[in-house]
Amino acid sequence: MKTIEEFLSAVDIRIYDRGVRYYENGMVERLVRDGCHYSAKVHGSDWEPYDVDIQLSEEQEVKDWYCTCPYDGGDVCKHVVAMLLAVQNGKAKEKKTTPRKNKNKPSFSLEPLLSKASKKELAALILEHTKEDERFCANVLFALGAPDEQELSTAKEMIHASIRRNTHRGDIDMRGCDAICNDMDEVLETARRHVERGRFAAAIALALEMLHIGAKLASEADSSSGCLCDTMDYGLELLENAAASLQSGEPKKKQVSFDKILKIAPNKTFDDWEDLRYDLLNCAALLADQKSAPKLRTLLDELLAAAGKMEYGREYCMEANMETRFRLIETMEGAKAARDFLSQHLDFDRLRELAVIMDMDAGNYKRAEKLCLEKAETTSRNPYGSPSQWHELLCNIYRTAGQEKKLTAQLRTMLLLGKLECYDELKKRLQADGCWEQEYPSLLQSIAASRPCDQYMLILAKESELALLIEQVERKPDTVFIYGNQLAKQYPQRVYALCASQIRSVGELVQNRRDYQKLCSLLEKLIGYGGTAEARQLVMELRETYPRRSALQEELTLLERKAAKQL
Repeated sequence: MKTIEEFLSAVDIRIYDRGVRYYENGMVERLVRDGCHYSAKVHGSDWEPYDVDIQLSEEQEVKDWYCTCPYDGGDVCKHVVAMLLAVQNGKAKEKKTTPRKNKNKPSFSLEPLLSKASKKELAALILEHTKEDERFCANVLFALGAPDEQELSTAKEMIHASIRRNTHRGDIDMRGCDAICNDMDEVLETARRHVERGRFAAAIALALEMLHIGAKLASEADSSSGCLCDTMDYGLELLENAAASLQSGEPKKKQVSFDKILKIAPNKTFDDWEDLRYDLLNCAALLADQKSAPKLRTLLDELLAAAGKMEYGREYCMEANMETRFRLIETMEGAKAARDFLSQHLDFDRLRELAVIMDMDAGNYKRAEKLCLEKAETTSRNPYGSPSQWHELLCNIYRTAGQEKKLTAQLRTMLLLGKLECYDELKKRLQADGCWEQEYPSLLQSIAASRPCDQYMLILAKESELALLIEQVERKPDTVFIYGNQLAKQYPQRVYALCASQIRSVGELVQNRRDYQKLCSLLEKLIGYGGTAEARQLVMELRETYPRRSALQEELTLLERKAAKQL
């Protein structure tokens, strides 16, 4: 058995991410604890929420779980993940009475009955159920390996039926979009099984169709939950894997898959999804041969001409177009011709990056370094303020080539450009070289001079430079509740004074119960730092200043009771 944290870390990342979104969006309701048993209602695809039950051990390890959703892509669904996150964050309420058994969960095993039934009886039962449940019918076709065209047709009808079912007055709301995505995921799970069984062409057909439908859905539905993006990412991942695997497959199947991609990619649906369009064409490039390659070149020429007329996104489309040409050359003419093509188009950052990667793979680290340094000198940061990809690539080059001194210097450069994640590795390397004590003071000064105050303070806190940290906090007092716990042991009165000042400032702006609760949480932190007397004084001031705000008075009373229990 595993703890909740260990259990969640083993869940498929795609399912985990969706579970996190469900939890954060408040989809878990009526979470009740009865000993080590937890039950809840978790909203999902259907209008009625799913029943979820989880059994923990006395050591709070996950023993068993159950959800009434129809998910069959694995042992753990996103509803279980969402509920476990709620349990982990202490959202459960105690239940004194014994919970009722889930009426949807059979209290007996069907296996003995099924083992006794004849093949004819089972077939009749399945056929009867397929007439009543289109989802079950589709799953039967997927599971039993229907012919590719029939399977594709069934998948399309299943998703279009889901779209109709979840469209209300012409709109698809967030929950409806999530429901459609769940159905699309079922189709993609079938595509995944096809990849595992070597049916790459069938997998490509299903993934391609789901991506096409998903691109349309993006312009019609409320996809704010993020589920649609997850589904699209999953579909693209399957498509790329299947195309790469089919690259050495049967020419006829390659041709069929190539034609399908080239038929869908120019569709206007992808005009707002240019990145996805070129992802599809990169897959087509893997499947091209001497006969089909001219078709792809012609399409790329047409798209390049259209990109030249675009008002927005012109540079991206031109760069993506050139990357697809590179992929096509690599497939048709080999690595050397592809690398020569990159050398001719190094003004495109993406192609320069690909050239660096190819040189690293070939062990030509000197040329890879030169390509990066040329850009690093003029492009130190990306648009988000972090070190540019050229600095990241230089780190990879030096690490792969075993150039330790250059790697240490590059880590320092990236740290001073704002990548604080480099600090620990840089420190470890300098310690190993025996020069950390010598380098540390100048490094700290460089960070103070080059980085914003908040980043400098993070390093000070990490190194327990409390004298410097308290000075920074006094210059930026709104950070006292970030570092107060660490500073209060050595500078209690200075911390209490800063907290009191901030609480008084916040108190002047509060207007509703949520604001009052935030204000009380700050008072609670002050008490936690040891400033009980100061907190009491502030509570008295607030009571006297706002005697008519009953909600604030109630929250202050709750705080006093809570503080009294703690003390």
